[in-house]
Amino acid sequence: GDGNVSEAERHRWNEEELSGAGFADWTPFEHPQLGAVEIGGWRSKFTRQNPPPHLLKGELELYVPWMLWLAEISPRIVLRDVEATPLGSGLFRITGIVENEGYLPTNITQRALDA
Repeated sequence: GDGNVSEAERHRWNEEELSGAGFADWTPFEHPQLGAVEIGGWRSKFTRQNPPPHLLKGELELYVPWMLWLAEISPRIVLRDVEATPLGSGLFRITGIVENEGYLPTNITQRALDA
């Protein structure tokens, strides 16, 4: 498909995969400041933001190793030989060496290097 999910498709998925647990029926509620309101709708924590609990383990097994690998190869910035030289009036000249000990570069594009 086009990646868009209709409301009817979401409801069908909720019934087939979640046995209806992803949607709370609308219920009247008397709010102390707003008066009569209705509470209900999609339980978005486990229908949009995160996988439903019974699918979470599979998602974690798939994505966590990749995320850990990505963190492992990310740039790792270290400062070496840092010195602070007083210039007076509370000002200091800070010098040092900045190094990337990680695998990936800190620049994203060649243009960043050319700037």
